[in-house]
Amino acid sequence: MNQLPLGEPQADLVRSAGAGYGKESTYITLASYEPAAKAESLLAGLAKAVPECGGGFTAKAGKNSTAYESVTAEKGTASGAVAFRSTMTFRGVTHTLRTEAVRDGDVLAVYFSVNGFAIADSTRPSDAKMPANVVKAQNSKLAQ
Repeated sequence: MNQLPLGEPQADLVRSAGAGYGKESTYITLASYEPAAKAESLLAGLAKAVPECGGGFTAKAGKNSTAYESVTAEKGTASGAVAFRSTMTFRGVTHTLRTEAVRDGDVLAVYFSVNGFAIADSTRPSDAKMPANVVKAQNSKLAQ
């Protein structure tokens, strides 16, 4: 979440796929690990953490932190994915975000969907969806 890779990869990058102004965006974090077993272990750790974080957690990135109130496992759009939705409240308004992580060899792809415009607006709730077409397109590139 928060466009950060899991663990300490050898290399990572972040890209975004937006649905347009006022709609959700999906951030794609690609990270490579050596050896490939490290990527497998990180994905397994994430799968274990999802039910353990059901009551929420705080994500920290540098000096910033975000409190998430709940985490619920979901069916991923990709085979073997670890997928979940999380909720956060900002200025009294609840927002639902979705995350999906997929491994291909030594690469982890983490997809994070959020409606940042609704959060910034802070007057309307949001419920970001995971765009299956984005996940499918990126995962097909990993498998090449």
